[in-house]
Order: sequence, then structure tokens, then C-alpha cells
Amino acid sequence: MTWNFSTYEMKLQAPYASLMEQERWDEYLSALNEEGLTWWFNTNISCLITHLIPLISLHRKFAVPERLLFLSKIVNRQISSGEMKETYEAFASDNDFETAAAAVGYALISIWESGKDFAQFDDWYKKIDFLLNTSKTLSPLARAFLLGCRGWIELSAKENPAKAMKTAESALSWSKRAGSASLRVYNAVIIGYSCLFQADFSRLESIMDVTTLLCELEETALIAKFSFKNILSAFYMTCGNISKAERIMLEIVSHPFFESLPLSSWLSINSHFQILSVIKGDTKKIKDIKNKIRKRDIPEEHKYYRGYFHYIIGVAFLAEGNPKNALYHAEKAMKNIRYSNGFFLKLYSEFLFGQALSDLSKTKDAIKHFSKWLDIRHKKTHTLFRIHGFMELANLYVKQGQLEKARKIYETASCQWPHSKSKYVFNRTKNFIEHLNRSLFPEIKADVQDIAGGFAPVHIETMGKLLVRIDGQTIYDRDWRGERTKDLLKAMIVFGATKVPSVLLVDTLWPDSDGDHAAANLKVAISRLRNIGQSKDHDVKLQWVFVRHHHVSLSKSMCYIDSIQFKELLTASLKKKEETALLFEALDIYKDDFLVHEIDDAWIITHREKLRKDFISGVITLSERCINSGRPEQAVPYLLKAVEKHPLHGNAYAQLMHSYITMGFPSNALQVYMQAKEIFNSQLGIEPGPILSSLAEKASAPIG
Repeated sequence: MTWNFSTYEMKLQAPYASLMEQERWDEYLSALNEEGLTWWFNTNISCLITHLIPLISLHRKFAVPERLLFLSKIVNRQISSGEMKETYEAFASDNDFETAAAAVGYALISIWESGKDFAQFDDWYKKIDFLLNTSKTLSPLARAFLLGCRGWIELSAKENPAKAMKTAESALSWSKRAGSASLRVYNAVIIGYSCLFQADFSRLESIMDVTTLLCELEETALIAKFSFKNILSAFYMTCGNISKAERIMLEIVSHPFFESLPLSSWLSINSHFQILSVIKGDTKKIKDIKNKIRKRDIPEEHKYYRGYFHYIIGVAFLAEGNPKNALYHAEKAMKNIRYSNGFFLKLYSEFLFGQALSDLSKTKDAIKHFSKWLDIRHKKTHTLFRIHGFMELANLYVKQGQLEKARKIYETASCQWPHSKSKYVFNRTKNFIEHLNRSLFPEIKADVQDIAGGFAPVHIETMGKLLVRIDGQTIYDRDWRGERTKDLLKAMIVFGATKVPSVLLVDTLWPDSDGDHAAANLKVAISRLRNIGQSKDHDVKLQWVFVRHHHVSLSKSMCYIDSIQFKELLTASLKKKEETALLFEALDIYKDDFLVHEIDDAWIITHREKLRKDFISGVITLSERCINSGRPEQAVPYLLKAVEKHPLHGNAYAQLMHSYITMGFPSNALQVYMQAKEIFNSQLGIEPGPILSSLAEKASAPIG
């Protein structure tokens, strides 16, 4: 690719316009010699070229600085890889480390866009470390740029997202110090991909929120915006918000400059768009993307991008029900990638290969492939790919009839998924997960909490005393770090466990602390709660506590909470007249009052009373439905429990008396009346009301 100077029609910035008009070329060159690198580091190439254009007619009349000659050559792609090393060494030996840093960046771009052999990154990785460790005069901007380059190598060539994230965090800090919006976005993209691969969805969400604002700034480079929106779409796709992911993707591909993007960016975006189209089941879009890729001229020597070519087409064939062709293209993609030593596409193409084997009913081969592949991903902390691999492996064991083994594998994957209800698997429609769920858990109801208590990785009981089990292990008092950690869990449950405002938790748990101190306490408590019951060498870390937009949530797809399950089942049953199965199920959960031994916190007591009221209301409704259906005896145990829990509830006594009378046991009804009368007299100083008295008279009436 060669820059066409004639396409840049930007106006010269001050003071360059006046300097050129007055032909003060020495000052023009001096100013550009300093500012040109800033534009390069910020990837503001159009601005750099605009100000380099006047030099075309000057180089024979004036001594143009070496730095500007270098910038002119790299924007026009006139330096070979061999010359690049010599150029770097020349600037480094002259202690011009700023320009040497720019040379590193150009070398990395050249290697990346060649798609030939990413092992070449190693030499430049060492040069980056040399500049960072040797030069104390590097500007914050150059340091941020170099750290970003190092993070990208660690992610894309060295397969180390954890290290890449750490490096990019440092780069982001230097980007802020340098005041560079573009580099902040670029480094946020590296952090974002690192989070995505490691399934660190909480951190990913945080970085997406902050960076979205930076992308709205005019000063942010367009290519940086494209890169960020690509991963932002992937983020929403991962969180199950497919419609929003699609809107962002359509915004990218409809941009007038999209088709002019470098091949690497163009293919990456189309690849994500293809995965998104498959999840939606949009057959027309799948075919359109496949045909568009086929029309793109990608030279054979560009091995990495030829691999991309085959991968995207292979995904289309898999979605179209042609696994034989999908396998062919997966193998072609894998072969090309072996030549290029590329990381991203290696994961995707190997995954597609296993899926094609599965759809060809080569189940044993597919299990062997995914088992080995998952072991490698585990060693390299590629958690997101392991989640998707586990889903495919679970599906394979379902095919073999090994349902129990499939369930365990599925649960391992589910416990790492973000708290959205919508799951997906790379290169599969959403029906894939729905079918897998029906095969594994046919008894789970769709209108209540996602995972029944027996299957949830995090099992919490609050009806009585607090009981927490994580992955089958009971959490004892000695396991809690700080009493407020346990109180945080209780408060989360009291306030609904979903999108609980941080300020509400702070006011509840630390009412007497100042704002900053209380916020810090909450942050510590959330961190401790996330790690409760999980050792450092835990195979798959449970991500069951999430923070988003200053709201805290417990993952509904991972947590069974008896009081919340009770409330959801009760609400669902009351919406359906004559429904008793759900009502019985809800009331059976109410083993005792909510956190019955907690007597000091008003917010717990208030919630306990509310749940008790809901329980009694549900029991009365059950009694009415049982009497109407001719089965009053079924409600009696629940009514006895209701009057035990609320001995002053007249309506509960009335329903119990009515049930006994209907069953033909008037003496039992009279005993209930006498019990109510004694309690009302002793505690309230009143007699039972007219309804109870009327039922007592009916129970006393002679039979016949």
C-alpha cells in the first residue's frame, strides 16, 4: 500500500500556513521536525502527510532534517524491512530515541500487514525493551507508543494475554500522561482483547465504558475508532446483546472509509461480522460476507491473511450445513497460519476444525481434538476459548449419550460466562445452546431462575440461617474474610441481587463512614466476595459477582438463591390461575424465616417480614385453589406453618378452619378457633373477628 499524497486536502495548521506563505522554511522545518513524530505516534497520518507535502519541492533547496526524510519515506512505504533495521540503528546510535521508537512502530506495522512471518516480531520486541530500559529521555508519548507495541506483540505473537494486559495497563497510564486520546484507545483495545481471551468480563466492561467516551472525541484517530468498535461489538456479542453488537458492526462496515482499511483490519472486522451473522442465523448476510471475501485479492504469500480468507469461508460453510467444505477450509487456514506464526486466527481455525469434525459425525476424532486443544488453552490462560470449547465438548458427549459427563463439562463452562442469560458458541447459531440446554436439563423451567439449585455452582440458602456452597464446598465462618464480606452478600440478596446501586450498599453497610472511605470498603468487600471459596490454583475461577455502571450483581446463570427463587416462583404461580405445581414448589422453599437469627439489622428484619407476608399470601392462595379443586387437605400443612410463622394473621386461621370443615373435621376447626382466641386475647386484648366467629358457629352446628 502506498500513500497517495493527492488525496489529502486538509488545511495546514497554525503556524505552518503562515510560515509557508511567508516562505520561512527554516522555521517550518524546525517546527515539523518536532511535531511530525507526535502525529505519527498518534496515528494522525493524514495530518502528517498534509504537512509533509510542501517539502516535495524543498528537498533540493534546503537541508531537510533526517527525521523528516524518514517520516516522508515511511508514510509513502519506501523503506524495506532490511533498511528498517539500519535506519533504527542509525537513529538509536545518534541517541535520537524518539525517532528510533517511530522506526520500531513502522517495522511492526510492516510485519503485521505482510502476513508472512510473525516470528520477526521477536527481534523488534528486544529493541523495544532496549529503548524502554535504556533511554531516560523518552517522552511519555513515545513510551506509551512503545509499550503499546510490546503489548500487541505479547498478545498477537507470544500468545500471552495476561502479560499483554499488564503491559497495556502501563501503556494506558503513559497515554494518559501524554494526553493522547488515540493511544488511550489503542491500548484499551489491547486490554480489551486480553480481558476477552481471559474471560475477565468485569474488567472488560469497565474498559469499554471509559473508552467509548474517548471514541467520541474528534482528535481520536479513525483507525483507532474502528479497532475499538470492533472489540466493542464483540463485547456486546459476548454479553448476549446481539442487536447492539450488530448495530455497532453495521456502523463500521457502512463507513465510507471501511473498504480502504488495511487488509488486517478489514479481515478482522469481517470475521467478527461473520460470527455475529451466524449467531443470528442470518443466512443472507453469511452468504454475502462469504462472497465479498472471495472477491478480495489476497496474494498467496500473505499466509496469515490467506488463512483468514479460508477461515471466514469455512465458517459460512459450517453455518450452511456443509461441514465437509468447512473442514477443507479449516485445514487450509491452519496450514497458512503455521507458516505465519499467527495467534488470533490459530485459535479460531483450530476451533472451526473441531466443529467440522463434530458435524461430520466424527465424534471420537472431535473429542480427541477438543480435549487436546482445551488442555493447551488452559496452559495459556485462553479462558474464553476454553468456555466455547467446553460447550462443543459437552455437545459431543451428548451425542455419545454420556449426559452426566456432558452436564459437568457444561457447568464448568457456564460458571465462567457473564451474567447475561444469552449464551453463544463461536460459529454456531443461538439454537445450538438452546438444543444443548434441552438435552442436558429438560426439567428446568424457563420463567424462573436460570439454574435450579442442584446445578448451580454457587448455592446460597437464606431461609433459616445463611448457608453458602461453592462448587459443592460449604463455606464456613472461618472462610469469610471480614464480617462485612458476608454482610455484603446478605445485602445483595435483600436488594434483589441484580443491579444493586453501589450507593445503596454503601449507605446500608457503612452508614457512618465518609464517601471515599465507604466506597473503598465496598471495593474490598466485593473483591473478597468474588474470591470466597476459590483457591489461587482453582482450575476455573468462578465469575459470579459483577460490577457495571456503579451497580453490583450476582450472576443469575451461576447462582441459586433460595429466597429469590421463592419469590420468582411465587410471582410466576400467582399469574396463572388454578396453577398449583409452581405454588407448591415455591412454598416448599420457605423452610424458615429469612436469616431467622439476624436480629440487629433493620434492613434484614424488614425483608424477613416482607417474605413472610409473601409466604402467607401464597399459602392462602394455595388453600383457596385446593378447596376449589376438591383437595383441601393438600394445603393444611402449609396453613399450619403459616399460623406458626404469623400467629396473629386472622385470614390464615380462617383458611385453616375452612379447610378442616370442608374435609369433614369440624372439631379440628374449633381447636384452631380456640387457639386463635387465646392468642388474640393475650397479645392484642381482643376477640376473634366476625369471619372466625362465623366459621366457629358453622363447625359447632349439628351434623345433618
